[in-house]
Amino acid sequence: MGRQARLRGAALAAAALVVIGCTPTNPNAPARVTGRVTYNGSPVTGGSITFHPKDGGAPFTVGIAADGNYSAFDVRDGDMTVTVETESINPNKKMQEYKGGSASGPGKMYGKVSGGGGAPGGKGAPLSPTPEGASVATQYMKIPDKYKDAATSGLTVTLKKGEQKHDFPLTD
Repeated sequence: MGRQARLRGAALAAAALVVIGCTPTNPNAPARVTGRVTYNGSPVTGGSITFHPKDGGAPFTVGIAADGNYSAFDVRDGDMTVTVETESINPNKKMQEYKGGSASGPGKMYGKVSGGGGAPGGKGAPLSPTPEGASVATQYMKIPDKYKDAATSGLTVTLKKGEQKHDFPLTD
């Protein structure tokens, strides 16, 4: 290997270390939350769980894995109202049509909101990644509509700094 190639490789490695070492952390997001969402004793097999700060801050949405587990990283601490929805993976739900323009002109994109690009409805923070080792093959499970609305879910939690576990057993 030539001297120039070694120098280029060393420069790239040094740049990567600088970028990794300088990644900012959010001082308002100190909690790491894991848990399981069940409905009548069975795991909720997909959808999302959202933490809504009671003080009015931005909600944080997390995908639910096929085994009912979720992991949320960098969630702010405090009192939260929690909502759970599964309609984003309902195979019988009509596909949404998104219309928008681009540099090449107007276009259409068809798709459903699911566990990957952002909060359902475009609100809140992006979804956290699927819990490590969990299956992403989700199957739709109907749950009562009350759980998708912060005003009616009845689910609350107080998040503290650091790692914690909070399970959410849903019932009829």
